[in-house]
Amino acid sequence: MVDRIVKQGLIKVTVPPDDRRRISLELSEQGATIVRHARDETLIRISEALTTCSSEQLEQIHQALEVLRPLFRRPDGS
Repeated sequence: MVDRIVKQGLIKVTVPPDDRRRISLELSEQGATIVRHARDETLIRISEALTTCSSEQLEQIHQALEVLRPLFRRPDGS
């Protein structure tokens, strides 16, 4: 799977010369563009879906997100 993504130019593979057992994978500019586009489209769809919710439903969603927030915190606390 990784080989296919590399061949498509979506990620870059780097092998440090001092430790060839390690590899580093990094999004290419093309890969980063695709990820940004997917994120933007997802936010648009969520926003559109939320416009059909009642105030009560939005409050329930808000409460659920408050429960989930700590589970998705980054190790640095952000």
